[in-house]
Amino acid sequence: TEFHTLSYSYTTLGKTFASAQTVENKTAERELNESVSETIFLLISKMKRSNAPQANALEVTSERHHPFGGILHGLREAVRRTGAHHHLGFESNLPFASLSQGLQTATSQRVSKTEPTTGIDFAGEFCQRGQSSPCSKLTGVGLRAKSIAGFKVKVYAAGLYLDEKVAKDVLRNYSKIPSATLKKDQSLYQRITSEKRMEKTVLLTFARNVGGEKICEAFDERLEPVLSGTKELETFQKYFRGMKLAKGQSLSFSATHGVLTTNYNGKILGSINSNKLCEVLFDAYLGTNPVSPDLKSDVAAGVATLFS
Repeated sequence: TEFHTLSYSYTTLGKTFASAQTVENKTAERELNESVSETIFLLISKMKRSNAPQANALEVTSERHHPFGGILHGLREAVRRTGAHHHLGFESNLPFASLSQGLQTATSQRVSKTEPTTGIDFAGEFCQRGQSSPCSKLTGVGLRAKSIAGFKVKVYAAGLYLDEKVAKDVLRNYSKIPSATLKKDQSLYQRITSEKRMEKTVLLTFARNVGGEKICEAFDERLEPVLSGTKELETFQKYFRGMKLAKGQSLSFSATHGVLTTNYNGKILGSINSNKLCEVLFDAYLGTNPVSPDLKSDVAAGVATLFS
């Protein structure tokens, strides 16, 4: 709601600004500029305080002396990074009209989804650092739970993202199969796991505080049987030494053409060229014994929507 309020405000304030440009009183025009700028900054701040998912993408610069230049720069960068590429220039005589249109269109394309047990939200697209287009599309979400002393503990929520264009090509033979049937078809998950051309990312957002050693132990259960003693596994394990994952923080693993890139809270920890590591790691989520059955099941439903 706040995001659409912000978009609407761009158009409303733009009309006012356009009228002010015809006024000869430069002092009044300058005061209006400052008012417009301050209002937009307040709206964005309110979004951030309410933890609106869209607010995480906004990086508006602090160039308050130039109320439009800084805002435009920040919004162009935000939209570029989220993969929704819409021109945010002055396409009409209203300075904010095209901003509003572009933001609303971009928002409609980034359909987020909430993991129901934890309430954790996942953005509709995942863009790796430096990536322009296209970004991977959210295909499924699920819970990773652990049984401790007989109690089911929520560890993290996971979201799986796939390169939509490649997925439609690679998975076209599954296009007419109902999602209920797809959920039971292990060949679908194997195809996703083994296809090197299809960029895929699993994003983990933690529901509790977890030490890096615990994360490493959990992955070792899946990776050690296949990669024991390899340099690739040793490098991967080093990422988690001394790491402390707090509730709400994220960890992601992206596989592209056999290269696994690990990202911790927006910081790339490293990339490992190992197709086997990529396959084994994603098999932990899509294999016959998945760490999150909810995620695996939801991915099948997500694949079905690719062709709907």
